[in-house]
Amino acid sequence: MGKALIAQAMRSTHSATRSWYVPQMGKYLVVLVWVGCASPQNDSIAVEQNALGVERVEIERSAPGGEHLLEIRGLAGDGSELAHLALRTGTVYYGERNAATHELPALGTELYISVGDTNVTLVTPDLYPHPYAGTFEGADTFVHLHAVAAELVREAGISMPVEEAPDETAYATFAVTCPASYMKTTPLAKSCCYDPASSAGGSTFHISPTNLIYTRARNPHGTGCKASDGTSSCVGDACFFGPCGFASPFQINGTGTPKVYKDPNPISGWPGGSTCTARYTSYNPGPMQIVGDVTGTCATTLCGTTGNGAVWAY
Repeated sequence: MGKALIAQAMRSTHSATRSWYVPQMGKYLVVLVWVGCASPQNDSIAVEQNALGVERVEIERSAPGGEHLLEIRGLAGDGSELAHLALRTGTVYYGERNAATHELPALGTELYISVGDTNVTLVTPDLYPHPYAGTFEGADTFVHLHAVAAELVREAGISMPVEEAPDETAYATFAVTCPASYMKTTPLAKSCCYDPASSAGGSTFHISPTNLIYTRARNPHGTGCKASDGTSSCVGDACFFGPCGFASPFQINGTGTPKVYKDPNPISGWPGGSTCTARYTSYNPGPMQIVGDVTGTCATTLCGTTGNGAVWAY
């Protein structure tokens, strides 16, 4: 099945019935696609470090024929597409299609994910929330990214499981307003959110005075002026983690109004958990919890006596 086949069918501007044989299910999937189109809404969100090399996701929502269509593209730093997800909420058929079986159409969801050579389809013939206990094979890393998992919960109530070590107790993680010691004394970090689960050491997300969104990954060991392993020594601007204990800031690009906030959706499956969401958007997302502006207390600007510290500026 082609990478964008289902998404193209979902966007069809003519009434049609399409069917595909899904090898993973051993069944035919028949999808009704109806006339209509709507102006899409787009977001661009930074994501935590991951094995796929995805640095940000672009999220597009539209309503062809009155049905909801969510598309998420995982992009590398150069803008190339590494992963693609399409979630349609509307009329679907699910089951064997033969002369002896005539299923009635159901209101449900159709999820299609493509990552590299992995193509996965999941059809749910209802709109009840479902924790998904299976595997998406090579697409697991993508669907477990915080921004992707949050959208699946928000749009269709599909929650991803969290893997935990046998000797660990699972717990919810909570995004908070950035601790002052994590941020520089200048400039003011507007709507600053710290997410302890977004990377090995957590990450900050904030809006600059020029209305750009920046994110920084924290050293898991909490110390500043260290090499990429978090413990080895380094000199000047060659350090991976700077004087405040964070890697160089990554600027998130996008269009629309920048927003950084706590998302209370319990994507980990544990009530009360929250994550930081950073996006450019033309509409007011919800639900959301506002985080405060932060004037930092980290006044150190250099690692040693060499370099100019510009690499750590935001």
